[in-house]
Amino acid sequence: MSQSSPHRDSTPTSSKSYPEIYEEYSELEEFEDDDCCLKPFLLQTATHLDAIYPQILEAKYVLFEELRVYRQDTS
Repeated sequence: MSQSSPHRDSTPTSSKSYPEIYEEYSELEEFEDDDCCLKPFLLQTATHLDAIYPQILEAKYVLFEELRVYRQDTS
């Protein structure tokens, strides 16, 4: 699935696995002097992170709540 062109496909980052995203980033390193290739990838990544940020916060809340309950139980 490796692409030799600097142009990215239109598949949303959120539907790609980590190895696919990493491979895409590795391919972009070849074009690091060419900002027009890196900016779309960074924008896509930022958009993906914005989309999952609420889930990260929720998971953090759940973990801290579990830790609080565990500490109360062991005290």
